[in-house]
Amino acid sequence: MRFIDRPILCAVLLVSFGLTLAGCSSKNDEQPKQRKTDFDTGPPPAKKGEDSETNQSLDFTGLRGVLSGKWAQDEHNALEFAGKTIEQKRGGWLHHIGKFEMKGDLLHITDQDGRGQIYGLEFLSDGEIALTLEKKNYGNFNDLAGRWKRISLPPGKGATPLGTGPIADAKRQVQKIEKKLAKTESILKSALTDRDEYAAKLRSIGVNAPADLKGNIRGQRLAESLVKLANEIDGLERHLAVIDTELLKAKSLVRRMEQEQAGLSEVEMRSLSQQLYEAEERINGTPLPTTPLDVDAAVEKALKAVPKSTTPTKTK
Repeated sequence: MRFIDRPILCAVLLVSFGLTLAGCSSKNDEQPKQRKTDFDTGPPPAKKGEDSETNQSLDFTGLRGVLSGKWAQDEHNALEFAGKTIEQKRGGWLHHIGKFEMKGDLLHITDQDGRGQIYGLEFLSDGEIALTLEKKNYGNFNDLAGRWKRISLPPGKGATPLGTGPIADAKRQVQKIEKKLAKTESILKSALTDRDEYAAKLRSIGVNAPADLKGNIRGQRLAESLVKLANEIDGLERHLAVIDTELLKAKSLVRRMEQEQAGLSEVEMRSLSQQLYEAEERINGTPLPTTPLDVDAAVEKALKAVPKSTTPTKTK
């Protein structure tokens, strides 16, 4: 009797019975596990009794600077501001209640034991804030640093989701421009920080004016890199001014559409909507400076931007 090779026997059994038999596959047939990506992980479903608040489905237009309401860092970490009270819930087990007060752009929080934390607060858009820890006192609210997204409207604002129609579409266009503004502001802030570091490095090697670059090889190399960064900053600042202008125009158009919707014809409404799409087009693309800076101009501008008294004498 002839013995049939194991791979051939497995193939015959699979074809005959349509079965997957343990031990019939080889290592070469193993497939990597499918990994989750951002494309197949959607927002968690809203709990019963809560608004359908994920992914900015609510209209947050005009709420920049308004802190009251609910915010979330992720699905496990949430904050709620109401009156002068702040409440944090995390992971279903941690629950803190305290008092808060805004002093300029600083958020002062005091927990139930009287311990205080201070955070720098920046509105990145109507629906997103960034918290930076300024003073730590080992209280209950010492882990709030990072970005928080608004997940509910403040009391009295009315939880009306953005629906369909020209005005709803117009508000979505405004939100897109706001996101572009926040993103550009963040990039510019990072670039300015880098420029300040270059200024500190130049001063640490004796460059306090463009004339000091002569004969300073390291300074010349730093200056060459600084030129590219200075051009990027110049372009970002111009681009930011354009976005800011377009955002003001877009919000004005939306207000007009809301105020005059009963008296506007369908053709006029479409014309206003088209203006918003054109505004979005104007803010897209890569920002480029119209007048690239030379080495001396870039170095002088960087050194002037950072006063000598605030520049570290030595930079690692």
